[in-house]
Amino acid sequence: MHGSIIMLLKRYVQTQYDHSTWIKLVELSGLENVEFDHKSVYPDEHVYALVGHAAEMTGLSAGELHEKFGEYLVPDLMYMYQKLVEPGWRTLEMIENTEQTMHKQVRKEHADNAPPVLDVTRLGPNER
Repeated sequence: MHGSIIMLLKRYVQTQYDHSTWIKLVELSGLENVEFDHKSVYPDEHVYALVGHAAEMTGLSAGELHEKFGEYLVPDLMYMYQKLVEPGWRTLEMIENTEQTMHKQVRKEHADNAPPVLDVTRLGPNER
């Protein structure tokens, strides 16, 4: 997992809850000796552990937390990759083009980056 995502997760936890919640999540996940930064790549298991413990602490499912975090990080990702995004793209165009624009750039920046591969196909020409 790219460090920028983990740093956004940290900020999400700190703004939605507080800094002590982040510290507790890191400790429960056994990651207190890991120094996260926005340029490094970390094992996906780190994020799974953090989200799993967050689900236990909040009573929300991991899926619900992923969705809430996803909604939270979209504005930051849009800002980070604004040069790759066409201003006229609507939601489906954004999803259709993520693989060949943003994810391609992420993989190019660091060989260990492994964003999910998106294979998007429209079901019809007029679906928006």
